[in-house]
Amino acid sequence: RDWAQYLGRTGRQDNHGQWSAILNRGDYAEDEDKHGQRLEPSTAVETILRWGNKSSEEKIASLRLEYHRGTRMNEICEYVWQHDLIQQAKDREVLVQLCNNYSQMSISQINQCAAKITGLNPQQIRTVADEVGSAPRMVRANSLTLVTKSWAGQPRSVVLVVDRSSSMMS
Repeated sequence: RDWAQYLGRTGRQDNHGQWSAILNRGDYAEDEDKHGQRLEPSTAVETILRWGNKSSEEKIASLRLEYHRGTRMNEICEYVWQHDLIQQAKDREVLVQLCNNYSQMSISQINQCAAKITGLNPQQIRTVADEVGSAPRMVRANSLTLVTKSWAGQPRSVVLVVDRSSSMMS
C-alpha cells in the first residue's frame, strides 16, 4: 500500500512521473538470509514487495489460528462461569493451564483438557471455531503441562469478567 502511495505521488494530472528507488543492501541482509534469495538491482523492489506480501500472509494465517483458538476458549469459559464449575482447586488449575497454553493447542486438545474440569463436557458446548492444528512445540494434550518448558513464560493471572448489563440478559 505504501509503495502504491509513493508511486502515486510522483505523477500529476495523468502523467506517470519518474521515480528511483535507492536501497541499502545491508538493510535487507536478514531478509535475504530468511528467504534464501539475494537482491538483484533489476528486481530488488519487486523482491522486497514479494517478501512483504509473504510476511503479511503469514501474519494473517497466524491470526486465523488465534481467532479460532480464542473463540473456543471463550465458549468454554462462558460455560464454566455460567455453571460455576471452578469451585475445586483442581478445576481452577486446569482452567489456568488452559488459559496459559490454549494459543498453542488444537481445538481438540483444548476440548480434551477442558474435559478434566468436573462437570464439563466440551462436546456438548456448541462451537463456531474451526479445528486448527497445534503449534510445533506442543506435547501430549493429556498432560496438564501442555507446553515444553522452553516455551512456557511467566505465570499468568486468570480474570473472569461477567457482563451483567441488560444487553447480555437475553
